[in-house]
Amino acid sequence: MKRINIKSHMKQLFIKQGIIDHLPTYKEFTKDMKLVDQIKMYYDVDVNNFTGDPWAIMGEITEDFPKWLNEFNVEFEEYLREGDYIAKDYKS
Repeated sequence: MKRINIKSHMKQLFIKQGIIDHLPTYKEFTKDMKLVDQIKMYYDVDVNNFTGDPWAIMGEITEDFPKWLNEFNVEFEEYLREGDYIAKDYKS
């Protein structure tokens, strides 16, 4: 079953209706956003009720943090663009 992003559909409708005329850039959107909040948003995780193995995730992150962070930023920007959280025509 395909997952539907209601926020994305609402933003598209608001843009078409002229209610929203400007979506922020990636830098504007993430300017004051903590990394943990970006991770929660990207993975759609409720940290308090997470049933996976957080140590496995931490191991992956700490293995090569700079490389992981660069890859995460690219993937998170793409996620935001596809979800209509940020402008599609601007590349950071």
